[in-house]
Amino acid sequence: MVKRYSAEPRRLMGLPAAAIEVGQQADCLLFDTEAETTFTREFMKSKSQNTPFINQTLKGRVDLVILGTEILLER
Repeated sequence: MVKRYSAEPRRLMGLPAAAIEVGQQADCLLFDTEAETTFTREFMKSKSQNTPFINQTLKGRVDLVILGTEILLER
């Protein structure tokens, strides 16, 4: 599953594999498979509100998103 959603899209777009090394910029996220997320309108960042997931509790939660040197989300 990790390969399908991380390495495979990069390969399909012809991008090199991302390296995780000390001193290098990071593009990564931390996902908690045991946590739950309640999907509300306030939670959504999209301008589109047409989704069947509103007010549903979903398994999993993104706890950290890093893009380059910027932390975009930290819970």
